[in-house]
Amino acid sequence: MDISPTLKKVFQVPFVLFTAVGVLSGCGTNSAAPPNEKSLRAVSALTEFPMEISMANEILIQECVRKETGLNPPLNVSEINKRPLTHGISNVFSSEAEAKRLGYVTTFLGEPDAFELWVKSLSSQDQQKYWTASSGPADGPEVEVAGSNGQVVSMPKTGCNARAIAHLYGSLESNLSLTLLINEYLLAAKDASSNRDAQLVSLVPNFEKCMKDRGYRVTGFGVQNLAAEMLGTYKKLGETPNAEEQKLAAADFNCQEEVDMRGIINRSFAQGANDWLQSNEGKLLAMQEELNETKERAIKIINE
Repeated sequence: MDISPTLKKVFQVPFVLFTAVGVLSGCGTNSAAPPNEKSLRAVSALTEFPMEISMANEILIQECVRKETGLNPPLNVSEINKRPLTHGISNVFSSEAEAKRLGYVTTFLGEPDAFELWVKSLSSQDQQKYWTASSGPADGPEVEVAGSNGQVVSMPKTGCNARAIAHLYGSLESNLSLTLLINEYLLAAKDASSNRDAQLVSLVPNFEKCMKDRGYRVTGFGVQNLAAEMLGTYKKLGETPNAEEQKLAAADFNCQEEVDMRGIINRSFAQGANDWLQSNEGKLLAMQEELNETKERAIKIINE
């Protein structure tokens, strides 16, 4: 995980998963009544976002480009960890089992910039071939979805990225609907961002002490950086982390739990978006179920 004194607020989501996304207009209000616990769990699941989906998306894009062009791109590892998080911290695990299963993106074989170097090594003709196959032609058709307030998000309807998203989510429309829902929540919660950042920064000393007590010296929440220093890059995408990385990830998760990181993140966001959560409970629960199905499809792709 990474953290700086001023945490990054994410109001847009990365191209590999969602495209053409902007911050929605309007403001959320802060109701005194607490949100329904089901709504809070659902929105937490949506905004923490399973890394497996990012992994599977990159695998599908790579396979598709190979078939379409004959080119042999490396996996775009740097994109795997670019998930639509509601805070500036990655690798906030939901369980010890998840921590051991996923480990850290920094220990994947291949440097994060291997993909960028590969693209630069291509001729201009092959670069164009790659981007057209991946993203579709620049003037190609698009699919659009409108939110309840009229905000529209869109993405290319053709290309390997579109195929990957449609395969994972069931349709491009499902992906874009999730985009809208997450952005609406982030905007409704943004008024509490300064207080939220201060709360997270205040956790750093206790988190560092907890990790030190378990034999690991970390700076801030940067355990993924420690993983790279300790282990280097050794595992292929989809491979289970080795015993040493699993031990580190388990310590990371348990220290997160000790300082109540996820609880503070989730409660602080909810305090800024109570009314929105209450009004959108049905959408959140339905979208949570869709995301669970997408995650299951992603895990199958990774394990093939």
